Amino acid sequence: MELTKNIEDAGKPLFTGTDYEIVRSGLKQLPAVHQMILLLRYWENHSLTEISEKLGLSIQSIEEGIREATQTLKQICLNDTNFSRSEQQFQAA
Repeated sequence: MELTKNIEDAGKPLFTGTDYEIVRSGLKQLPAVHQMILLLRYWENHSLTEISEKLGLSIQSIEEGIREATQTLKQICLNDTNFSRSEQQFQAA
């Protein structure tokens, strides 16, 4: 059953254009250090060590920042009625 669902979703984009706007808006609501951590990690593909060195923070702080920032960003997105994904879909992504 799950395999069928995944095959049906195979060609669909993960997020809509509106979703990307909601994510961008949500990023702006995060503390500056969390914005920087997420941008370096997920948009620029830096390692935890590289981010730690760039920001002068411990790797543990970077890991905690990623966890806190992604959880907050997820809630911001899910609270927006225009966001196309549900809690369950978000976890599956």
